[in-house]
Amino acid sequence: MRAPRRVPWASKYEIAELDAMIYSPSATAETRRAALSRMAVYISQPSCPAFIHLLHALVGADLLEADEGATRLACAMAVVRFVNGLVDPLQTGPYARPISHLAAQLGLPPSLVALRHRATHEDVPPLSLLRPALVAALDYIHRASLLPLLFEPAAGPSAPARRETRADALARRWKRAMKARVRAKDADWENETGKEARRVIREVGEMEADDVVEAVVRVLVPSSKKQRPSKTSVRPPAESLAIWVPLFTALPSPAVPALLADTVLAAAGPSPTLDPSARWALLTWLSWLWDRGSALSLGDDERGDVWRRVARLMGSGDPIMRRMYAALSRLEPAGPLGLDDLLIAAPADDELTGLETERVDADADVDVRAMEARLALVEARLGARRAHARANDEDAPPGWTRVAGAPTPIGVWVEA
Repeated sequence: MRAPRRVPWASKYEIAELDAMIYSPSATAETRRAALSRMAVYISQPSCPAFIHLLHALVGADLLEADEGATRLACAMAVVRFVNGLVDPLQTGPYARPISHLAAQLGLPPSLVALRHRATHEDVPPLSLLRPALVAALDYIHRASLLPLLFEPAAGPSAPARRETRADALARRWKRAMKARVRAKDADWENETGKEARRVIREVGEMEADDVVEAVVRVLVPSSKKQRPSKTSVRPPAESLAIWVPLFTALPSPAVPALLADTVLAAAGPSPTLDPSARWALLTWLSWLWDRGSALSLGDDERGDVWRRVARLMGSGDPIMRRMYAALSRLEPAGPLGLDDLLIAAPADDELTGLETERVDADADVDVRAMEARLALVEARLGARRAHARANDEDAPPGWTRVAGAPTPIGVWVEA
């Protein structure tokens, strides 16, 4: 059971009030100032979530009444703090990843990332760009933090929690029984392990297929790294197939392949809790579902959805997703979709209005060749000026004259 977390508010009613003060159609400047005061109390507590800090900065900048320069600076700093506060926790590797890639994983609009780069490294953007950026940032916090917090299921022994706990127990029982049968090469279904497996199948048939698939995916990866598939393998190990395929085929729902693919992609995405070998072990089940000759194969519609999701995650710079994309391409070189279909989910152009899209990636926003050309021009001019000054003794101190001849070290006698 997950340990309860500490929060600075007493109940969800307070969060609902805060949401209404800021996002209600009837919200005014007075209600937003009241929301600022309440968030200031929350921020004083050590248990305050990070999104409250970001929301306080955004609302404060939006309500600021000052001259244009101060307002632009406050709004720009609020946007910079918003983007940095969301993407910094994802910088977990030994090398820093581009902010645009991390923001794409979180679903941040590219315009916010470009505006953050401009406010950080260039001039302060005008209010005509900063005001819409504040609205977009406030909308993101509303969708990604406040609404899930308001509508998350209450803690307690509710019906969905009992089904999930039962599904986890059944998945563990099945894994324990089938692992013993597979390793002993046991084909007798009348012994103890065979009876246990049949009992699990009967109980699984009474449950929702998505609950069973989610529970199985949580224990699908072998605990030992030696038993996981290697980097060059694109299929699950034979032992894993022998353990889990009978359970998947016994589920009565025809949507099991799509459910398994969706759950595997959700679990194997970029995550700080799973190591790369575990993620790859999960994704090999995706290539097994992709094979039209397997016991459970994806339909054409499901293949299109899986292809889009893998391509989108591959575009964020994830090397494991790139490897899986290459594996699926080898299984079906033409791909289930055309390039135009893959671009359907691309961000709309109106999100980038007023901003240069080349500034989205911090690694490609500077024209290096233009800088080098300007540097070469400056160096050429300085060299010509030095040569002219040397020829006319313009750079010599007063009372001194430059001596012609090759320079020699001090203290070394040179015959004329």
